Amino acid sequence: MNSQRKKSTYFVTLFTILVTLLPFINYVTTGIEAVAATTSPATTLFENQYGSAKVSYEEDPDQKHLDWTIEYSKITSELARQIGFRINSANQMLVPEKITSDPSNLFALDTSNVDQSTILQTKATKEASQGKIFFQTAYITSLSIQALENEFQTDGTKNDLLADQEPIVVSIPAKETQTTESKSSIANSVSTNAADQTTEVSSATVVENNPKKSKTENTTTTLPANSTSATSNSSVTSETKTQETTADTKAAAKVERRVRVASAAANEETARDITTLTGSNKMVVSKTDGKTIFDSN
Repeated sequence: MNSQRKKSTYFVTLFTILVTLLPFINYVTTGIEAVAATTSPATTLFENQYGSAKVSYEEDPDQKHLDWTIEYSKITSELARQIGFRINSANQMLVPEKITSDPSNLFALDTSNVDQSTILQTKATKEASQGKIFFQTAYITSLSIQALENEFQTDGTKNDLLADQEPIVVSIPAKETQTTESKSSIANSVSTNAADQTTEVSSATVVENNPKKSKTENTTTTLPANSTSATSNSSVTSETKTQETTADTKAAAKVERRVRVASAAANEETARDITTLTGSNKMVVSKTDGKTIFDSN
């Protein structure tokens, strides 16, 4: 019988914990999905007879930086061509950082234009090529990118084949307002609730296994405390009253003693010699009790 109760209690406890932790598990799962979704879909910068390019970004975990990737391709040409990308943010100068490429060392930063920075291919080539450019910016709300592809003529002049392309603006969502501390608080709160639920189930189990004992323990635990407290308060009150009464009695005795002394002193000062009174010659000492009395004979 006890074995069946223990098994039943075990399953109840386990079920309660699972139900309590379910919101936390759902929260953690949602958080993981949100982190995985920080990489944006690729945005096409251009795609025509000269080649193509697209850009995407990924948020840093600290939400202070954005890591950008530009994938490009360039076709074979009779004249040397140089591909590049002009960058700014909200019409403000933006200097990208940590510029690298794959293959490496093919691009560098050109800041000759005061209005915008340009990530430019270091050498014009006729061969077809493709690769990736990586750079980093602060966590901005938007990035404007305009692709260019300079074709160098035999006389040294250059012509931008993508001059008619409009800049592409990539918008970045606002930062999440929920911080790591709030997530930790939620996790702690859920854990606390789970512990409370477990304690409640355990208490219920004790009552179920031995309800009479549990009731008795509750009674003996609660009532003596109240009784002791009441007795203690009563004792303190009685003791206080007794001390006050004793003090009053002593004070009254002192006053009475002082009155008697003063009265005796006054009588002593006002006392008269009875031998001078009329009939004093008839005063004799009683033979019965030794008192002084008047002899009427």
